[in-house]
Amino acid sequence: TYTSAGEVTVWLVDEQTGELFLEAEHGYDSEHTQRLSVNDTLAGKVVESGKPLRINRESDGEQIKVKTGYLVDAVVYVPLTLAGVTFGVLSVAHRELGKSFSQYDENVMMAIANFTAVAIQNARVFEATERALARRVKIVTALNSALAYDVKNLLNTSLGYGGMLAADPSLDEDTAYLATQIVDAANQMDELVDKLIEITALSEDTQLQLEPCDLVGEVSRAIEASRAKAESRDIAFDFQRVGDAYTIQGDSNRLYRAVLNVIDNAVNFSPVGGTIAVGVLFWHNDIIVRVCDSGPGIPEEDLPHLFDRYCRSVSPDGDSGIGLGLEIVRSAVEAHRGTVTARNAEDGGAEFVITLPTTLRLM
Repeated sequence: TYTSAGEVTVWLVDEQTGELFLEAEHGYDSEHTQRLSVNDTLAGKVVESGKPLRINRESDGEQIKVKTGYLVDAVVYVPLTLAGVTFGVLSVAHRELGKSFSQYDENVMMAIANFTAVAIQNARVFEATERALARRVKIVTALNSALAYDVKNLLNTSLGYGGMLAADPSLDEDTAYLATQIVDAANQMDELVDKLIEITALSEDTQLQLEPCDLVGEVSRAIEASRAKAESRDIAFDFQRVGDAYTIQGDSNRLYRAVLNVIDNAVNFSPVGGTIAVGVLFWHNDIIVRVCDSGPGIPEEDLPHLFDRYCRSVSPDGDSGIGLGLEIVRSAVEAHRGTVTARNAEDGGAEFVITLPTTLRLM
């Protein structure tokens, strides 16, 4: 449009063959070649030099040969360049007798070529990203399937036989102890696999399932899910609600899982006979879920990295984790435009604070 050209083409370098191939065209005679050599063509000269080329037919001269059997009366080739690398050319041509291109046309083409180069690069990055995501989804799906079925079945078998062995009254003391250790280790592995399955599920589906959500109810549900484990260690819950509760728009399951992982973490790090304080606070500007345990607290050097994926931690009982639970918490909270922080409470223990915006409130 700007140059009144009869045809326009975009030629890109084929990295496999070194030739130029026709990527896009308008007004180009499709019966002619779709590929050009870099070595003996005008387009190839522009790729090699990185400089524009403008040729107009002399009044008494011959037509300009773009390719054997393809002649034009005027042509402008400008390089498509990014970061100093020329990866193609943008071309306009006239095939009508007496038509020509000016320096102004060449300048216009150079300006358009800059935008074209960026557009092509963006398209390539997008395609590469799409391919990478597709491969990642396949891998994650396969991993999720293997964990959910193959690994879980093997663990269930180990737990079943280990439990039967541990319950055998005819075992001597040492053998019974070993059987109990096997069952305990299998139970820990089972919990870890559940967290891995949850992480892979989050990786597959990043979209929130938004619905009216009773946050107090989800926190209460998380406490009840942790109660048996807490009672086995004589740990009590102190649950309080502050402010006027209201329904929010959120993903109930992910918020429940986030709170459950924080509470489970508190149970793991609280001493026998300890107390876990859980509060849901409806303030003017924020909605806060606070969980404070009565354990030894968090080493200061670990605090900045606590929510990094695979950050390792060791409970007072010597059990280690790889941070998957806190990764679930962080991803779920951030998906709700919230934040999660951890600190050592002044009176001892670790305090986790989930802060959600009041814009989640349903009117």
